[in-house]
Order: sequence, then structure tokens, then C-alpha cells
Amino acid sequence: MRTIVIGGFSSGVGKTSLVCRLLEALEGWAALKTSPLRDGDAGPYEIVRDDLTLRSPGSDTARYLAAGASRVAWLRYRRDRLADAMTVTLSYFEGCAGLLVEGNSAARQLPGAGVIVVARAGSTETKPSVLGLLGRAGALVANHAGTGGGALPDPLRGLRTVALDAENAGDPRTRAFVEEVATWARRPA
Repeated sequence: MRTIVIGGFSSGVGKTSLVCRLLEALEGWAALKTSPLRDGDAGPYEIVRDDLTLRSPGSDTARYLAAGASRVAWLRYRRDRLADAMTVTLSYFEGCAGLLVEGNSAARQLPGAGVIVVARAGSTETKPSVLGLLGRAGALVANHAGTGGGALPDPLRGLRTVALDAENAGDPRTRAFVEEVATWARRPA
């Protein structure tokens, strides 16, 4: 199954919006939200698949479903148990046309996945987990939504950068990039 990881420099950069744009273009594709458990949460990992939680208003998973995801799950994990958690979680998506995964750390468990990194133009906030993705990234999306443009942080120089407005499905740059990714994703693996 073809898999694409959407990572990001920080929270709020537009990862979920980009996943939704791609889901709208990729019929039969599924989506997985990944996030580490907080201190005090029980268990090594939790795979959330119940419809009530996934459709919680305003949640990323509800947005995936509204965008047309064929199947959705939310993986919450302890960092030292991510490999085990991903193995179990991926079996849930068998039979799907493809899988979009939102989250930086998950990419380490998906060595054959395509990787797209999202940054908010004008922001210098950087999660340490994104640095490992940059060498694998096929593109950096410079999300200009709500920023009026802006420079990108220095570590991004040299990586193919696509400037777009991920929140605006009608933005011509967004449409062109989504179609480029969708064309790649539809090719036989």
C-alpha cells in the first residue's frame, strides 16, 4: 500500500489541511493521525477507531472523514513503543487504496513512505522530530495561509519548496501541488 507521511515544523502549520486536500483528490485513501501519549496516560499505545471519538467536532480525524477518507484511526503512543504500535495499526488499513499519515515520528517506522513537510511561512518554530524528516522529504510546503507570506527558516534552504495556502482548496498553487502528489500516488507502487 502506498503511504505518504505529512510532517511539520510545529503544531498549527497546516498539516491537517494538507491531508484533507489530498484525501479529497485520492479516492479510497485512508488517514492516520499519530500523537504521543501524555505523561500519566496508561498503556503503551492506544488505537482509537470508535466513530464517536473520531467524529468529535473540530478534531483532525473528523476533518479527515469529512474530506472523504475511506478509513480513519488515531494512534496515541509512548515513544518507546511506537514500532509495536505502528505494526498493529497498519494492519487496520489493509485493503485501502493508500494511507496518509500525519505525524513526524511515525515516518521512522515507514521507511518506504513518501514524505512531505509543512512549515508556516514566517515562523521559526521547529520541533526536533522534524529534522530527521528533511533528508527524506520530497517537498516542503510553505503554507502561507493567514501569514501574508514570509520567509522560511534557514534549515529549509535547498529543499524543494512549494508555496501554497493549504487551508484554501481553491488556491491554484494548492490545486497544482495536490494534483502532482495525487498523480504520483496513483502510480503502481
